[in-house]
Amino acid sequence: MLYVIGGAIFSEKNNITIIGSEFIKNKATRGAGVFFASDSNSNIINSTFINNSAINNESNVFGSYNVNNDGGAIYSDYGSTINIIGTNLIANFAKDYGEQYISIL
Repeated sequence: MLYVIGGAIFSEKNNITIIGSEFIKNKATRGAGVFFASDSNSNIINSTFINNSAINNESNVFGSYNVNNDGGAIYSDYGSTINIIGTNLIANFAKDYGEQYISIL
């Protein structure tokens, strides 16, 4: 299987702010919309995630160091901080846990 992370955006050890953006129908193995790798401190503000999916059919929002469950819309890796403000998560495909799954370490 092809291993793809961060279908639209991949960020590692960066501080980024995403404002007023739309992520629609992105696909990847991990973080189909956005993938925040280790040591990223970022913000997603007033944005929308629609119909994004991980190839492995995992959850919409995921923050953990678990290879088997990877975010459909947003993936936040261990050691990263992500602030999500005024953002819509709509119909992002997940095999388990429906629309959202967040693990706080």
